[in-house]
Amino acid sequence: MASNRILTTHVGSLVRPPKLIEFLRKIEDRQPYDQGAYEVCLKESIEEVVRQQADAGIDIVSDGEFSKGRNWAFYVHDRLSGVTTRSLTEDEAKDPMASVGGGQDRVAFPEFYAEYDRVSGLGKRLGARFVVNAPLTYSDVQVKRDIANLKAAAAKAKVAGAFLPVVAPASALPNAKNEHYPDEKSCCGRSPTACTRNSRPSSMPAFTCRSMTPSCPTCTKRWCRR
Repeated sequence: MASNRILTTHVGSLVRPPKLIEFLRKIEDRQPYDQGAYEVCLKESIEEVVRQQADAGIDIVSDGEFSKGRNWAFYVHDRLSGVTTRSLTEDEAKDPMASVGGGQDRVAFPEFYAEYDRVSGLGKRLGARFVVNAPLTYSDVQVKRDIANLKAAAAKAKVAGAFLPVVAPASALPNAKNEHYPDEKSCCGRSPTACTRNSRPSSMPAFTCRSMTPSCPTCTKRWCRR
């Protein structure tokens, strides 16, 4: 590690290569795809983006969030049990706390968000409501894969360190309705517990995690009321 300068890093997310985007679109749309080919493509894409970061002089690299699959936040739903999705009811559609998207910027810049929602895929989710209908539990199969891929790529590129961006509870279930736990406090308390396993650093000292929660401003009343 450098002792005479500040090490360089970045926020985490990077542009996905076209070959990986093809798989991600199928995953987002729940279409069939070759799981083995996807895993190979993911590993190779992470190796390439880590090498590019190293070549650009980045000391502490990330996997570019390539492993997040369908969305930077909602990828965790594929690792959680106890969460399902349904369409918003008429009353819920009028409730800003029930919507996936929110904020006054959407009111101020509707033309931008019309294009952004289409390109990013968010438009497909805006009419949906997440529902907690069973105990929240976390499977670590995919995060172990993510750690292994980043570890291998970082070793190959000989970088000083690496990190995995992970979603925080406020952004993982921003509009979730509790239909399982006795009260919202119990549900809100269980959500961070389940997601903590998603954000534990690996045992490798040069590897860390960064918990991302850009949805917090629009979810403060719901998820931070404890």
